Amino acid sequence: MNRVLNFSAGPSMLPLEVLEEAQRDLVDYKGCGGSVMEMSHRSKYFAPIIADAEASLRRIMNISDDYHVLFLQGGASLQFSMIPMNLAKRGEKAAYVVTGQFAGKALDEGARWCDAVCLANGKENGFTAIPRINAADVPQDARFLHITVNNTIYGMTGGQMAPTTLPGQVTQTTPFGRSPELAGYPVKVCEMLSTLTGTAYAERVAVDSVPHIRAAKKAIRKAFENQKAKKGFSIVEVLSTCPTNWGLTPEEAIKRLQTDMIPYYPLGVYKDVEEGVFAHTEGGNE
Repeated sequence: MNRVLNFSAGPSMLPLEVLEEAQRDLVDYKGCGGSVMEMSHRSKYFAPIIADAEASLRRIMNISDDYHVLFLQGGASLQFSMIPMNLAKRGEKAAYVVTGQFAGKALDEGARWCDAVCLANGKENGFTAIPRINAADVPQDARFLHITVNNTIYGMTGGQMAPTTLPGQVTQTTPFGRSPELAGYPVKVCEMLSTLTGTAYAERVAVDSVPHIRAAKKAIRKAFENQKAKKGFSIVEVLSTCPTNWGLTPEEAIKRLQTDMIPYYPLGVYKDVEEGVFAHTEGGNE
């Protein structure tokens, strides 16, 4: 079988040995006479599965014993609920900038838990640019500022041009390629937010290779730790692929990320007050 390397955000590839083990256990889990899909979650066969999964997560992500590990159903959209529930207490204030459909969902979910304040909404201009905000617009008592940016297109609504669409990139709403003369230049999120006084940490990462994925995990963990320690706002911008709306194979999409996106959006740390790295405009410090 000719398997391709796929580092897409999801669905993504699994090691062949994992798939083969799952295939065997789907029919007869470790000789118990039943499928892993058929057993009770209270059975003696299932308990080691969940225990091993938790132990692996604690080891891989370095989760200390003073944290619980919860296994929850849901995809990326679940984080629209999890972020306010982890970073804000009931009724506390959180700031949102609505840049598209997903950002609107994030605002709605945040409002279920906290006092979600919409600072700006790009719906009036068709979400063709991130609405302009100033540091003074962000409430001083806001627990966090939530800005959603897509992977160069609005994939959730069919592949329209987004604030990060590259010059010349073909989308549904730019069939001849994005023209900076007509639509302006792409928004460079880390470069922009690193200039704000309240930003403590800004880094751009990618998920096109194992080393870059590891770096991304480290950056995201640091951002959450900064937020918990109240050091200031943190932003981790992740460059990812969208093979479906790009009309490419997973391999081609990764190559495009490496040859087109990373040169335009350089990876690295753009601001880290803890390490003495401050805002600049010519690419991050890798």
